[in-house]
Amino acid sequence: MATHDPWHFSRDAFALDLVKHLYMGLASRLTLVAPRRKGKTEFLSGLRSRMSPLDQAVFLEVARNPEIGGLHSQRFLEDLEHVVGKRVTRANVGRRLQRLVEQNLISVVRRGQYQVEMPGFAEWLLGQEQPEQTQGSVG
Repeated sequence: MATHDPWHFSRDAFALDLVKHLYMGLASRLTLVAPRRKGKTEFLSGLRSRMSPLDQAVFLEVARNPEIGGLHSQRFLEDLEHVVGKRVTRANVGRRLQRLVEQNLISVVRRGQYQVEMPGFAEWLLGQEQPEQTQGSVG
């Protein structure tokens, strides 16, 4: 259960501004470097909280395997079903990939190949995984 922190202030505008700069090409990568207690974890947690478990699983697969071309393979779909606990179709994966592109979290390298646009977020998210998920990639 989240507690209310009276010293907290929302950084939604700041987060949107960062993503806008990435989209405009003013920055090719986002590096979050700041002293402790400056809100990096809260910023990253906010990004994560807006992603569904399926969005997270697809994003993490792109982060782990940037050269992967089988994001619509039957094996990958079955692995995703195991992770999210419900049926996943190729259309579901396609919509998730499009959403991640629109959110500037990943970009299309070429048809069927994607890359992470926020490597700092990917590293942080990979570090947040449960121990049983870190044994191997989803795909």
